[in-house]
Amino acid sequence: MWNQTGSSVEKISTERIDFLDRYYSISPFPFNEERLFTSIKAAGVTTPVRLEGSPGNFFRIVSGFKRVAVSLRLGIEWVPAIIQQKGNPLHTFRQAALENFGTRDLHDLEKAEIIRKLVEIHLVAEAELLSLYLPSIGVKGTRYELERMLSLAALGESLKRACITEGLLCSSALEIRAWPETEQQLFVEQVARLRLGTNKQKQLLRLLEDLKKREKTSLASLWCACGLDGDGTAELGFEEIHARLSRRRYPVLAGHEARWESLKERLRLRGDIKLQVPRHFDGDRITITLSAADPAELREKAEELLAAADKKEMKEIFSLL
Repeated sequence: MWNQTGSSVEKISTERIDFLDRYYSISPFPFNEERLFTSIKAAGVTTPVRLEGSPGNFFRIVSGFKRVAVSLRLGIEWVPAIIQQKGNPLHTFRQAALENFGTRDLHDLEKAEIIRKLVEIHLVAEAELLSLYLPSIGVKGTRYELERMLSLAALGESLKRACITEGLLCSSALEIRAWPETEQQLFVEQVARLRLGTNKQKQLLRLLEDLKKREKTSLASLWCACGLDGDGTAELGFEEIHARLSRRRYPVLAGHEARWESLKERLRLRGDIKLQVPRHFDGDRITITLSAADPAELREKAEELLAAADKKEMKEIFSLL
C-alpha cells in the first residue's frame, strides 16, 4: 500500500512504474541523459523520484522521468521514490514543473511543453497563464511569448530533436517549419557540421530565405546552382558557403569581385602592401596596410602608393564601393 502522506521514501520496483504514461512529463522526449547515466551507473539513484498512484496497481511518474529512463536502461530493478496521493492534476503538474525549474535550466522546448499542457490538458485561462504560470518558469507574461511557446510546442519531432541535439536555434526552427522536410534537413546538417552560433545561423537563414523567395526555387536547386553539392564541398567552411550564396543573391557583387581582383593585379603593388575593400563592397573606405624596416623603406612604399593613387585602376577600385 502506498504512503498517503507523500513524505516518506520507499523502494519501488521499476516494473510497477508506467514509464509510457507521460501525463506529467515536461520534456517532449528524453534527452541529456548521458551524464545522469554515468552517475547512476556509478552510485545508483540517489535522489528519489516522485510517483502518484494510478489504476492497475501501477505508478505514474510525477517527476524523475530521466532517472527512471536511465534505471530501465541499466536494468535497475528498484528505485527510491516518494509516493504521493492522487490529487488535483493541475496542482501536481505545476508542482512537477516548478520542481524541475528550481533544480536546473529548462530548455525552451520544455517550457513550451509545460505551456502546451497547461492550455490543452488543464485548460488554464489566458489571463492566469500570463500573470502566474509563464513568469513562474522564466517566460515573460506576454501574448507574444505565449504564442511563441505554443508554436514551439507544435514543431515536428525532427525539428525539436535538432534544437536539442544539433544546435539548431529555436528561432531558426520556427523560421523553417514551413519548409519541405528535405530542406529542413539540409539546413540542420549545415548548422551541425559548421557548428553555427546564433549570428551565423541567422545570417545563413536570412540569405537562404531571400534567395528562395527571389528565385522561387528549392533549396536543393540553389545549393546545386552555387556549386555546394559537388565533390569536396563537404569540407567548405561557413565563409565560403556564405560567399557563394551571396554572389548568387547579388550578381553585381560577383562582377565587382572579379573586377577588383583584375584591377588589383594591374596596380602591381609590392606584396606586403595590402588593399582591403569592405565586405560586399558595402562601405566608402579602403583599408591599406604595409610594413617597413626603416624610414627609407617607408618613404619608398609611400611614394609607390602616391603613384598608384593617380592611376585609373585605383580610381576604378574606389568606384566599386
